[in-house]
Amino acid sequence: MVDSAIQRLLEKAIDSPIKLQLCLLFDENQRMEGSAAELGNRIYRDIWSTREALRELAEDGVLCVSDIASEPIYRYRPRADISRSWRPRAARAE
Repeated sequence: MVDSAIQRLLEKAIDSPIKLQLCLLFDENQRMEGSAAELGNRIYRDIWSTREALRELAEDGVLCVSDIASEPIYRYRPRADISRSWRPRAARAE
């Protein structure tokens, strides 16, 4: 049985395979940051789908976005309510 907080997160924010791939990438590489093109290359996805998924994850509070140079840069920094329900692997190990 899946914890209800995790289930809500999956239903509301991580509702596509590409979003799941991105979240797993950030979970494995918590200090990673990058543009849609860079992250799309890491998960072997096209830039348009990646850009849309990253934008939605940022809007949902899973990722933090900053405009450095000419394009948005994404990193894992969830809102407090999100981080309580989905903590990265390293934080769970503590």
